[in-house]
Amino acid sequence: MKVSADRKLKQIRIKAENADDLWELYNVLYVGDIIVGRTTREVKTSTSSWRRPVTLTLRIEWAEMQPMGDRLRVHGIILECPEDLDARGKHHTLTIKPGDEVVLIKDKSWSDADVNRLKEAQARTPSNVFIVSVDDTGATIAALTNSGMAVIFEEENKLIDKAEGSIYRERLKELAAKVAAVLNEKRAIVVAFVGPSFFKDDLKDEVVKLVKGIRAITADTSYGGYAGILEAMKRDEIKKAFVENQVIFESSLVEEFTKRIAKDEPIAYGIDAVEAAARAGAVETLVVSRDILQNQETRQRVMAVMDEVYKRHGVVRLFSANREALTWLNGFGGIAALLRFSVS
Repeated sequence: MKVSADRKLKQIRIKAENADDLWELYNVLYVGDIIVGRTTREVKTSTSSWRRPVTLTLRIEWAEMQPMGDRLRVHGIILECPEDLDARGKHHTLTIKPGDEVVLIKDKSWSDADVNRLKEAQARTPSNVFIVSVDDTGATIAALTNSGMAVIFEEENKLIDKAEGSIYRERLKELAAKVAAVLNEKRAIVVAFVGPSFFKDDLKDEVVKLVKGIRAITADTSYGGYAGILEAMKRDEIKKAFVENQVIFESSLVEEFTKRIAKDEPIAYGIDAVEAAARAGAVETLVVSRDILQNQETRQRVMAVMDEVYKRHGVVRLFSANREALTWLNGFGGIAALLRFSVS
């Protein structure tokens, strides 16, 4: 991501270079913001129609992006357009893809939380991390990015017992070739091979011969397939390898909250309690659900809390990628905090 900010003019120019960048952009868009971007608009005459490339300024009404998607759709009312287009006041959907550049303008001002999120995204290198879950029935590959987790490959290939010798080795190489093809196509950097028994180790040994330059790690799980991937994401060795990944980071924070609750250590949840803790300077780490920020009734209040935490050198994290973590946080009102000390 490339970011150029002019906060005096309340605007930031953003170039999204990959799907992760689109996700980060999505997370700083709010209803009522203004966005400027290149698009096409249908032009009709009595005899024909065509799509004309134009630059439009929209006031945002909604935005949507599916996890792992490579398109961000932003819908709003046209505020500015070429005079001869005669489209002011009409609705339009701007489709943003990797490589596109937009200008995002706030009516009031940018929050420190949103600016810091964009700065972190600009400094972050692409994740390019994957989990390969394997057992005696085949392999499943999940891609982990800061926009979420998605299964990108499933292959049934019965890896019968090693005692079968050449048959086992032949099937293993067939499976390794298919897995390697996916990892090469996705330009994998870090790959965790997980599963029960010896299958993961054998598959890893074959794949690293075919995918050069990857960092390969292994972890034991009770299951293969998708269940094995979910189990692996909770393992310490996987968390350490993927420490910058948003999905696992959010999961780790949920676990930390759960531990503190069990030990009766200081936390706060719900807007009233967290707001009081922030004013007292007690917030060590604030976690906020993207859902609560999209609620116009609570957005300004929550953003004020986020800015207060930043001023007092606390850490602010937005939950947006891990569905289980989001569900957990929304159950606590969409906002919670790890505290430095108790607040009565």
